[in-house]
Amino acid sequence: MTFPKSTSRQFAAFWVLLATALILLTTDATAQSRRQPPAQRSYQTMNPEDLCSPDGEPDVVSGGETSNQPVIAPIKPHARPNPFKQLLEDQKAIWTSPLHTNQEDVKWMAPLAATAAVLFATDEGMSGGLSHSEELSERSHRVSILGSGWVTFGAASAFYVSGMLTANTRAQETGLLGIEALVNSSIVVGALKFAAGRERPTSGVPEPEGSFFRSGKSFPSGHASTIWTLSAVIGEEYSDKPLIKYGAYAAAAAVSISRFTGRNHFPSDVLVGGTIGYLIGRYTVRRHGQQKDQQGKPENRIVIAPYVSRLTHAYGVSALVTF
Repeated sequence: MTFPKSTSRQFAAFWVLLATALILLTTDATAQSRRQPPAQRSYQTMNPEDLCSPDGEPDVVSGGETSNQPVIAPIKPHARPNPFKQLLEDQKAIWTSPLHTNQEDVKWMAPLAATAAVLFATDEGMSGGLSHSEELSERSHRVSILGSGWVTFGAASAFYVSGMLTANTRAQETGLLGIEALVNSSIVVGALKFAAGRERPTSGVPEPEGSFFRSGKSFPSGHASTIWTLSAVIGEEYSDKPLIKYGAYAAAAAVSISRFTGRNHFPSDVLVGGTIGYLIGRYTVRRHGQQKDQQGKPENRIVIAPYVSRLTHAYGVSALVTF
């Protein structure tokens, strides 16, 4: 099969983005093994009885004063797993996820399936009824650029780099998880596009048909998938910042609509692509995120206090861990 030059360039651009993302992940894995992130702590527990000397009297530090000064335990380095191994594990989890559905999943899967069925049945009529205005197409194209691979990967990289430069661990993690999620969603959507082969709305003459298995690339929408992937990561990481969270989701919604109004995709393409991106973005944060564990609940902490008893000549260190 011979691909047009434009298609070949798109495939080449995709693999360049994928290789760049994997290099960034590998570099981060090496750097993480050499430094100590502030959110990771090593805890060592002791019996509460150790806070008192053997004769039952309160323990005091040398000098006869009660110890009220907490000492924070040293932090152990946290090494990220091999990014290639993690990528394979994520892909396995994503592709096999339908085998692990439960009753809770049915609550959102049933309405989604029903909506998708309705859209599949009405795709041609909805796309055929769109205005052929060049102004609408141009505006839609400008908005949809936000969902392109270059912009989404670039935005995730910007989060990562700015986080490193400003020592902002949340921004750094957002960028890293954004890249991981985008790589995963790009692979999934690329495979589905190849398997489905659906024609775009612009291919129908005079009316769009949306036929499958015709070497097309309409299903699912790649732009909707990538923008929802990154927006889900940002929304999860900044769930305590409504302006950032809902701003990201608003951008994703705008891009999704623009792919339909620009006659690039059918409504069902956009729905399925956006859903895939959103689920992969949330999955990535909830499985690999560290900072989110610290939002909305007390941070795991440890207080260490040395003690010395002059009467019993006993000394030691007590540790109190809170979760």
